[in-house]
Amino acid sequence: MQDEITTEEREQLTPDVIYKNNIYALVDDVKQEPQFINKSDEELKDNKAFFSVLIDYIYNNYIGDLLGNKRGKVVVYDIDLVNDLFNIYIDLVYKYKWNNKPFIVEFSTFTGINNDTIYGWLNGEYKGLLEDANSRQDATRHRSEIVQKWINICERELLNGNDTIRDIFILKAKHGYRDNNNEVNITVNHKQIITSENLPNLIETQ
Repeated sequence: MQDEITTEEREQLTPDVIYKNNIYALVDDVKQEPQFINKSDEELKDNKAFFSVLIDYIYNNYIGDLLGNKRGKVVVYDIDLVNDLFNIYIDLVYKYKWNNKPFIVEFSTFTGINNDTIYGWLNGEYKGLLEDANSRQDATRHRSEIVQKWINICERELLNGNDTIRDIFILKAKHGYRDNNNEVNITVNHKQIITSENLPNLIETQ
């Protein structure tokens, strides 16, 4: 449980800190659910169901209203606010997710932002209200750069630790990795990362 802060202290907090405080208050709520109560953070991290319950609860009880997309409304998102939420999502992944691996599709669930919308930002699609061409171009580039940062973080974590068949599939489908010479070899810039010799060890047990 986080320490209580005074109203004066709260007024001096930056928005990203306020978001994090509010979200971690919801984490505490989920920890009090019957199936999770009295469990340590280490035990919760070993429970594969906990993280899914957690992100759904946070969206339904906070982020959906914060972003205004809870009822499927068209929203022009503040990308810097969404980036703050991504940083909090990553913090939650490292603390509570059993495999420490973030995914864009999971962040989509966390925020209620359609997965296609996120990849549209990456590819330079921006349906904002800016009439000035230069401002619209700057906003589009800013969104693309931020999403690319998210994808780089997800890719890095996929390459860390014990890789699974699912991880290989995501690396190939979402990050441009490919097979070489009809073998299941994951490469980037022609540098071998995972070879077919590793395949017996890559089957995920979930």
